[in-house]
Amino acid sequence: MWGKYTYLILDLIALCPVVFLSFDKWVQFYKKWKHSFLAIIPVAAIFIIWDVWFTQIGVWEFNPPYLVGINIINLPLEEWLFFIVIPLVTLFMAESIKVHFGKYLNKINLKGLYYVLLFCCVLGLITGFLNNEGYYTKINFGLGIIVSILHLKFWNKQKLDLFGATYLIHLIPFALVNGVLTSEPVVIYNAAHNLGIRFTTIPIEDFFYSYNMIGLVFLIYFFLEDKQSKINS
Repeated sequence: MWGKYTYLILDLIALCPVVFLSFDKWVQFYKKWKHSFLAIIPVAAIFIIWDVWFTQIGVWEFNPPYLVGINIINLPLEEWLFFIVIPLVTLFMAESIKVHFGKYLNKINLKGLYYVLLFCCVLGLITGFLNNEGYYTKINFGLGIIVSILHLKFWNKQKLDLFGATYLIHLIPFALVNGVLTSEPVVIYNAAHNLGIRFTTIPIEDFFYSYNMIGLVFLIYFFLEDKQSKINS
């Protein structure tokens, strides 16, 4: 699409609204930057290790014509940015939803969404083992089970509804961005390590990969926010 700047431009397109709208007088997301990065960094570290390993064993690879060519520990610079940008965008989305649509969240109940996701992860994990699918399927759905259980155990209705709404809304830009990444393709998947089920060009596992990543970030973020509220009170 944009040659060697394709992945980098996608990162920047996702990041720009957060940078410019963080100072909105209603959301004031810039005040949340500290907790945001404290939540993002440890999760990013886990997923970078995962990413490096998967790249080394051939679960996926990155297509050089769509990259600027700067690699860190065998990962493109753009991939490193991805693990910061996407969680930051979703945290910003959540704070915006809470400020502008908080009263509507009180009227809905998205707890059932987590049981649906949990069921899908259990089904995906079983299918992966029965069909001897590779690492991406098994690890992704296995982690999804853990993340879903943690959400249901530690979050109240307010947190469940806020993250649930954020996750559902984030699927729109996720599908657009990941659609480009998988159609050019910027990221090339090894079919031996996934179920082979795709939404357009996006492996079904990617939707749960995103759920796992931002789900872990939000677990830490909500914990830090609650801790800060107790200190302030």
